[in-house]
Formats: sequence, C-alpha cells, structure tokens
Amino acid sequence: MLLSKDLLKPVLIATCIALPAGYWVMNKWLQNFAYKTDLSWWIFMLAALITVGIALITVGIKAIKQAIANRLRV
Repeated sequence: MLLSKDLLKPVLIATCIALPAGYWVMNKWLQNFAYKTDLSWWIFMLAALITVGIALITVGIKAIKQAIANRLRV
C-alpha cells in the first residue's frame, strides 16, 4: 500500500498535466479534417484509468516478487 501511494502521486500529477495538453493537441489536429467530430470526456477518463491501472499492476507484481524472494531467503 505504501509503494502504491508513493507511485500514484507522480502518475496522477503527470495525468493532470497530460489530459489538458492531449485535449488541446487532439482538438487542433482534428480541426484540419473535412468531417468534424467532437472529443468526449470519457475517452480521456478511460486513458487516465488505464494509466493508473497499469501503474498499480506494475507495483503489485514487483511487491509480490519481492515478498516471494524474501520468503525464500528466510
């Protein structure tokens, strides 16, 4: 839990910076097409959730590997 908490802070900060920047870039890029489409908020929320999920899975796998290694060492 402590590892997850420490890792999620930078991930959430990076996500908060990337979401508005990504929206702005995608909006500018999509304006150049003949057929217009709107960007939905759920696309960016899904990207944020996937990012946090990958970070939590990575920390979980590393923690389990370390716990197994410590158990075998004792």
